[in-house]
Amino acid sequence: MNQSQSLWISSVIVLIIYLSTCCNSQPLLLDEIDSVTFLIRQYGMPLVEGDPSKFCNNVSSSSHRIECQMVDGLYHVTGISIAGYVTFTEMPDPTFRSLRLSQLTKFSIFGTSKVSNQSINVMTLINNLPQLQTLAILYDSSVTYIPDMLTYNLPLVNQVILSNLVNLNSITGTGLSLPGLKDLTINGGRTLLEMRIDNTWRLPSLISCMLTFNAGVSSNYTLDFAQESFPSTPNISVYTNIGNATIDISFANVIDQLTLSAIYPAKFNIKFQPSASINLLTSSELNLFNPVNLASAQLKELTFTNIQFENLPNYTIPFYPDNLIRINLQDSNQSVYTPLPTKLSSFNFKNSQVTTVPWEIFGTTFATLQIEKSPSIVGTIPDSICRNKLNLDPTSKITSIPGILFWCYSKDTNILKTSIVKPSTFVCNITFDTQDLVLFNHSTIVTGKNIGWGSSGSSTYQFNAIIPNKQIEFTLIDPSLFYGTKQSIQINLNTMQGISYPFTFVEAGLEINNSSEVVRPFFKQLSDSIQLEVNFLLINPYIEHTIWIDGNIPCIVTTNTSTQLQCAANVSSVIPGYRVISIRNEYNSITANVLYTVEYPIGNSYEIDQTDIQNLTIYGFFGAYGQNNLTVIINNTINCRITQKSQAIVQCRLEKIPNNGPASIYMTIDSYFLSRPNVFYFKNNNNNNSSSSSSSSSSSSSGLSPKDQCQQLTDNCFGHGECNDQGKCQCDQNYNPIDNCSNQFTNSTKPNIDPNEPSASFDGVEFKFEIISIQELNLDDLIIKELPTDIWSSNITITDELTTAIYALNITNQTNLDSNPNLNVTTTLTFSSNARTVMFGSQQLYIDPNSIKLSVNVSGWDYDSNLSYLRVLFKTSINNNQSFSLDCKEHTVDSLSYDPLGSDLQYLRIIKDNIQLNGRFIDYSLSDGRETYSKTQVLSITSNNDTTSTVVIGVILSQCQECILDPDFTPLLIVNDTDESSCDNENQSNTWRIIVGVVVGGIGAIALAVGSIILIL
Repeated sequence: MNQSQSLWISSVIVLIIYLSTCCNSQPLLLDEIDSVTFLIRQYGMPLVEGDPSKFCNNVSSSSHRIECQMVDGLYHVTGISIAGYVTFTEMPDPTFRSLRLSQLTKFSIFGTSKVSNQSINVMTLINNLPQLQTLAILYDSSVTYIPDMLTYNLPLVNQVILSNLVNLNSITGTGLSLPGLKDLTINGGRTLLEMRIDNTWRLPSLISCMLTFNAGVSSNYTLDFAQESFPSTPNISVYTNIGNATIDISFANVIDQLTLSAIYPAKFNIKFQPSASINLLTSSELNLFNPVNLASAQLKELTFTNIQFENLPNYTIPFYPDNLIRINLQDSNQSVYTPLPTKLSSFNFKNSQVTTVPWEIFGTTFATLQIEKSPSIVGTIPDSICRNKLNLDPTSKITSIPGILFWCYSKDTNILKTSIVKPSTFVCNITFDTQDLVLFNHSTIVTGKNIGWGSSGSSTYQFNAIIPNKQIEFTLIDPSLFYGTKQSIQINLNTMQGISYPFTFVEAGLEINNSSEVVRPFFKQLSDSIQLEVNFLLINPYIEHTIWIDGNIPCIVTTNTSTQLQCAANVSSVIPGYRVISIRNEYNSITANVLYTVEYPIGNSYEIDQTDIQNLTIYGFFGAYGQNNLTVIINNTINCRITQKSQAIVQCRLEKIPNNGPASIYMTIDSYFLSRPNVFYFKNNNNNNSSSSSSSSSSSSSGLSPKDQCQQLTDNCFGHGECNDQGKCQCDQNYNPIDNCSNQFTNSTKPNIDPNEPSASFDGVEFKFEIISIQELNLDDLIIKELPTDIWSSNITITDELTTAIYALNITNQTNLDSNPNLNVTTTLTFSSNARTVMFGSQQLYIDPNSIKLSVNVSGWDYDSNLSYLRVLFKTSINNNQSFSLDCKEHTVDSLSYDPLGSDLQYLRIIKDNIQLNGRFIDYSLSDGRETYSKTQVLSITSNNDTTSTVVIGVILSQCQECILDPDFTPLLIVNDTDESSCDNENQSNTWRIIVGVVVGGIGAIALAVGSIILIL
């Protein structure tokens, strides 16, 4: 071997030795070394500080141990166990504030009654330990208080044990906040005189809480278990090991098990909030138990062992929770007290010193009464307990039981367990009220005497006691037997006793399926009858069923299956609306309210062919059965011969032309009819000689031509235009032809847009026009439904050319929402200082400058009948009498102007402050996008005072899914070109004035001077 080889081998050996030494001493972070050093000095641990190789995983001391492990490639302290002190060498750093051990998972201290620096509380150092899972501190004299832990970073702690902390006097203040804590044990020493749990505690994962108190007379323990603090249904145990302790506990949460125990006499004041729910309450030893609201607690099981009740004579239990199913009285001299809870299934006397049992309180229970090792209970058990089962152990001194019942089933030890001998002469007498069973939803009640406590049944049926020996519920569970005619079955009353009887059964249950709109009962129109379809969750198709409408209208069954009945009724017998239907069989009946709506014929819009007014078109829905027996009659007298028909359209030709004005319709189709007044409007036909139809050269009966009449009646268009040969005013620029040039379009009036409601008003002019409600009317014009239009939300946009306000009706009344779930009502107000034209249907409407246009859209209305329709109501204030002065003459202006026949309101005119406001109502609306005649009517005029009245105007709409109407309002300036000095003194007071007169008494009394103002339609 040469020198270089020897040098290489020596180097390898040195490296191996170095690596070996290195690997036995992993480095720790300085923060972790400092934390371990503090603990070694504070608790006198027999470990070498500062050197991880000396204190990590040291096995020389079994009671003091620092565990270190590799975590994510780095060496960390993961566990600390401290048990008692050995010797103190150096004092710990007094400024140390926190254990900086990021990977610590377990930390326990046991038996350290002495520490180096008594002023440092170890509990204040346990924070920001993100991996800590187990914390156990026992007998640590440094713990003088529990710090507020709401801000501590201990997310993974799942177990905390605090026990016998000899210098800890109280646990109060802000509570524990440990999101992952599952197990909490606090065992207070004799010095723990006070503890308070309140709603500042946050232990959402807690499943077990054990509290032990060892202090005496001067102690004060108040434990409030709130739902928000303890939501995870924990088991709670409270113990006291020294006498005269008083513990106040309040529950508002759900608890799986509550255990209260005292070795020496102690007092528990328990308050159950209405939301409290406890599965098991166990109270043992010599407790003074003072429960509050125990009867209202959701308690399932109650066990009392050798307890007393404060201020209650004879140690009786005064009340029980309704849901209690088990009561256990052990080693006690308590009696029981009526009433027992109705759901009780078990009552156990064990090692009881009770000598007298009030047997009568078991007369309403169906429980197992167990008397075990209680020889003080003697005598005879009366017949009143025969609803219960009986379990008497061999030590029992009971000498007699109600044999007529118990001996019938003595072989069944679940019912009777006793050492008393059955009499040899006993005969069991079992009777039934009936053995022909009628089932409802596969179940019925078997009644009789001595019929037992039910049985386990079989794969075919169940037999469960309702009132033992009197009422047993029979339930069929074999689906193959659910439906059919009457069937036979053998029912076993008790398997162990071998008692069975023959019965018959038939299913007669009825349950309507109302789970969705698709399957709920409904009426359907057929061409010659009304069909009713009812879907069932339960019906026996093998027995006969009949159906009746409103109690006396037969509906003949046409379909009968295991899920459905269909029947047909006469069309003329059933009135639209909610009808009471009843389904009956031999054993049962059921009723339901079902809405019958006539779905056809429905007329949405009505059209007159303007090129030939004898041709009519009706749009709507006319059924899917071929539109048989179709007839159309106008004004009850004029036949309209059918030329075309389909589900959506009917066309016909009139045999003659009706008179001018509104016309009604009566239609029959299949077995149904449609009737509506005022659906057409006829005008300008040869049956009426209106002035507009006269030739330009003809003369009136007075010998005056139309032009001469115009000049005479309008003072030659009030000096602002000329009468043409047709007798109409041709106005100068900016003058209004509607009022024969008497007023001028103004450019100085601006609108006020109300953000809260769609109302029309103008600056400087007291005027308001508002929508007040929407009504549904029947054939007799009676109101079926009414929707107030009083709450709106708005969206207002303003540009240089146009102001637009869109309002949506807020429907707040639940009745209106229920009757019209899809309803949407919007109103649009638009204003422009310029004249404009807008399309409404197929027509162009000319809107004067500075006018407000009001559009109302009603969509999604649910109609009660095919005969009903809508009416929109508006309200405004009008002058009782009004006029203007021109050429020293007073010219009357009617507030309300009608069509030439006086049937339709066309114009609303209001004069205020030298401004005349014209409201125009066009004679058609849009019904589902089509034009149809729309009648505008004055419904009421109510006097406000001597000068004004309130008028309510109704606009009729057809039966449509989307209805739109479109009035507009124009402010006009009244012009007087006459020199006032030329008028006499009587007329010189004003250039114009409003003449105030008496209130017009009614709609019919409103005078319309057709000749004085020629209307341009």
